[in-house]
Amino acid sequence: MILKRMFKFIWLIALLPTIILGCGNISYNNNSHKEVISKRNEMIKTITPTEAKVDLGTWIGVDMATINYASNDRIVIHGNFGLFIYDLNEEKIIRGIDVKSIGCGSTQGDNVCVVSVSKNGNIIRLHPSSSENMYVYNVENNTLIRTKYEKSNDELKTLILEEEFKSYDGEYCYSYIKLENEEVSYLRCPQSNMAIDLQYIKNDKVYDIFK
Repeated sequence: MILKRMFKFIWLIALLPTIILGCGNISYNNNSHKEVISKRNEMIKTITPTEAKVDLGTWIGVDMATINYASNDRIVIHGNFGLFIYDLNEEKIIRGIDVKSIGCGSTQGDNVCVVSVSKNGNIIRLHPSSSENMYVYNVENNTLIRTKYEKSNDELKTLILEEEFKSYDGEYCYSYIKLENEEVSYLRCPQSNMAIDLQYIKNDKVYDIFK
C-alpha cells in the first residue's frame, strides 16, 4: 500500500511540468488570439462622415469632376470639392462626403485619391494612393470606415470620354459611363468651372446636379 502511494506521488510529480507547460501554452494561445483580434480592431476605425456642401461659390477645380458610377437610379461623382450621390428619380443629392476631411482631396500627384464604386452602387472605396489605408463608405447605411487597403474587382469602370461625346463649346468632363443597356452617360462641366452649374447627361435628358 505504501509503495503504491509512493508510486502515485512520484507519477504526479513527473506530470507536473507537463501540466504547467500545457496551461502556459493555453494562456499563450489565448493571449495571441486576443492580440490578433486587437490588431484587427485597430485596423478598422469607424468615422462619422463630414457632409460636403456646394454653394454658389464652390469651384470645381482644374481637374474637373469625375463620374464614378451610373445606373438608372443614381450616379456617383467626385472632385476635390466632395463626393456626391445623386438620385436620378428624385433629381437631388442624397449623400455627400467632404473628401478633404479624410485626406482624399487630391485629384493628381502621388497622393491622388482613387475612387471606385461597387457594381450595385452601394459601396464606395476611397484610397489616397500614398497610404496603406483606404476608406469604405456604405451609401444606404451612411457609414464610413477606415481600414487597410485591399484591391477590389467588384467595381464599375469609368471610361475616357471619346471625341464624339465632346460638345462644341468644350463643356464636358473627361470621363463617362456605359450603362448596362449600352446607353452612354457623362458629366458636362461648365465653362464657369463652378460646381453649381455641373450637369449630368443621359441620352437627351439633362440633370442639374446642384440646383
